[in-house]
Amino acid sequence: MKQKSAIICVISLLLTVCTFNVHGQGDTAIVIEYLGNQRVEFGINGHFTEEVAYHALGKHGEYFFTTPGDWTEEFMQQLIAVSEDAIKFAKDWLGYDGGELIRVFYGNVEVNPPTNPDSIMQTMFGIGMASHGEFFITAPKEDMPVIIVHEAVHAILRLQGRKSNFPTDNLQWLEEGLCNVIDYLFFLETEHIYDTRRYGTSRENMEAFLHVRAWQREALRLRVEPDCPLQRLHSHDTAASFVFYLLEHKGTKDDFMRFFDDVTLAEEIYGMTMIDMIAEWLEYIEQYRRRGLGTRNIPAARNDAARDAATDITTLISE
Repeated sequence: MKQKSAIICVISLLLTVCTFNVHGQGDTAIVIEYLGNQRVEFGINGHFTEEVAYHALGKHGEYFFTTPGDWTEEFMQQLIAVSEDAIKFAKDWLGYDGGELIRVFYGNVEVNPPTNPDSIMQTMFGIGMASHGEFFITAPKEDMPVIIVHEAVHAILRLQGRKSNFPTDNLQWLEEGLCNVIDYLFFLETEHIYDTRRYGTSRENMEAFLHVRAWQREALRLRVEPDCPLQRLHSHDTAASFVFYLLEHKGTKDDFMRFFDDVTLAEEIYGMTMIDMIAEWLEYIEQYRRRGLGTRNIPAARNDAARDAATDITTLISE
């Protein structure tokens, strides 16, 4: 009898080590499976293989926690819970009702030098990237959760077959701005602690953040390489300000998504040319600043950065 009890205890212990139950929305339990560093194919920017320690299936996402990683039961529970809400938020905003699970890879430990030559996670620490229905995020554990909605929007847009023809080559300026706006909307609405490194902890006025505070950080970054037009065009913060201005002041969400799909329809949708819209947007945020809304002491470099970016964009439009 004692031997039988001992066997039962060993089996129970093994089950505890190999799986975790994660309680997400409602009473649904999500099981986290231990894979023992199994290699899983990952399709962003080609095909890579990632060594995965843990795996879980949620209602909206399929989650992979890479090796090496500082993973605990509590941390993975929290990350899956916020990810489920974040992916649903992105799907709802974009009106996507497809049944596919978004594949999500998380890494939180930097590997230098990389031990897996086929791993994108090990060679691109501190970044997020997305493709058709999947994305990865690597960041220090203390910074997570971070940019989940931003990357989910990229992944869902690919599933929808949408890519803006805004004339910024392959830098997806308009798309990056849309991703930032939806990400910040999630921060304002969620009960989760989310991306405090970027957003802080206070739910401030959205215009104050997108037109002022985020751009303060951008102005400081542009001082490092002020003569790089592509860097200005790739600014997520500049793009987010423009996108939010269109959404808030120039039309409906459906109007914006039509414009996103085909920017040549600007006059049909908004009644003005692209160049005129950019000029109006810059004038609006200048007046916003002068009224003292949101914050004070905005660096002059912020406005210079905006106007330089607008010059680069309008040059591309005119070509």
